[in-house]
Amino acid sequence: MQKLIIRLFFILASAAFANVYGQNITFNHLTTDDGLSQFSVNSLYVEENGILWIGTREGLNRYNGDDIQTYKLQKNNPNSLFCNTVSRITGNHNGKIYLLCTEGVAEFNLATQKFTTLIQGNINSIYYNDGLFIGKKNEIYRYNEETGNFDLYYQLPDRNLEIVCIHINKDVLWLGTTTNGVYCLNIDKKELTHPIQKGNITSFYQDSESELWIGSWEEGLFRVKADGTISTISTDNSKLDTTAPEIMGLEYKAETKLAYAEYFKMYHYDEGITLLEIDMTKDTERDPEKQTEDDKKAEDTNTAAAEDTAAATDEEEAAAASDSKKTSTEKAKDLTEKTKVR
Repeated sequence: MQKLIIRLFFILASAAFANVYGQNITFNHLTTDDGLSQFSVNSLYVEENGILWIGTREGLNRYNGDDIQTYKLQKNNPNSLFCNTVSRITGNHNGKIYLLCTEGVAEFNLATQKFTTLIQGNINSIYYNDGLFIGKKNEIYRYNEETGNFDLYYQLPDRNLEIVCIHINKDVLWLGTTTNGVYCLNIDKKELTHPIQKGNITSFYQDSESELWIGSWEEGLFRVKADGTISTISTDNSKLDTTAPEIMGLEYKAETKLAYAEYFKMYHYDEGITLLEIDMTKDTERDPEKQTEDDKKAEDTNTAAAEDTAAATDEEEAAAASDSKKTSTEKAKDLTEKTKVR
């Protein structure tokens, strides 16, 4: 069975991390029993009213902290969501959210509660920054609200590239691709650079210190400092902290355990960066050392059981062999004795 590993990077100041020691942190678990339309969550977005929007493979979910409301495709209703698979969510924090679906892009008006299909087709990425941007293959388009069209904004020179994530910081447009890492476009000068040469880029995040964090599938986490220098963080240059469960102080309740988690690990990096890794294979939340001990005990138990079964089988075979060697007179005598007992 192929293992699914979830890796979460936490950027923590050393003082803040010190405060985590000794604290009990609990997780609330939203499931389909609570009204969630589907277990596979693709995207989360918090809009200006503090409402959490959840994109799944079976519709859009609105969570207000108490209840979940689901939006799905409704046939013969032009104001409904046109595609149920919601991959990404963004918004303008002014009454509208935008949904990247597998069949195009939709706009949802929070006031009217109506959906509008903006474009249909294969769109790779979506981003909002003083305007709605989409990535389609190697091209970036910007939505024109007056005309209702998407106007070409920029095109990467390689037609085989796919732009899967977008970010704008000041006058720089950052473009993440599936194969060739990250490209940077100076918007004013129209100068293109290629600071990260390889990697399947998954996301951009800019923190409060204006540092940019770039996630990838295989190349680790890239950190772009304010002065433009780029460093890479991966599990290759990390140190495993085997006391992660004690440090985190996680308090599990019956309804909030991490389902199907075989183990969880914590890695520490320089400057207060932490990676929490959860292996979603087995229905347990054991740490690696406990996992190894329990697996060894289980293995010993299974071995002992197998030895007992083998021994019993050997005894039965020996008895059968001994019985087959008896003469017909001895067998008749044994049958007579059994009849007398009855």
